[in-house]
Amino acid sequence: MASYQVGQVYSIKDRWFGKAEGYILITRKFQQRLGDISPEDIRKEGYRDLDEFKVAWIKINGSWDSKRLVTVYEFKLKERRK
Repeated sequence: MASYQVGQVYSIKDRWFGKAEGYILITRKFQQRLGDISPEDIRKEGYRDLDEFKVAWIKINGSWDSKRLVTVYEFKLKERRK
């Protein structure tokens, strides 16, 4: 798995060799237990509540373990490069 660095800009793609759809600037990187996600961070992820987030997490990752240590990246959208 890639390790992204704070302060660096990365392209957003919908497939590995696809054209960049946009860019993000990594503003913060930290680790936390999956079960420690805050209601505010759940909303930032695009979900209404923990139950909805869990369903999506399980669909993507196969299982939910509240003690699992995950890396969290916060970012800001950047304008497209020309």
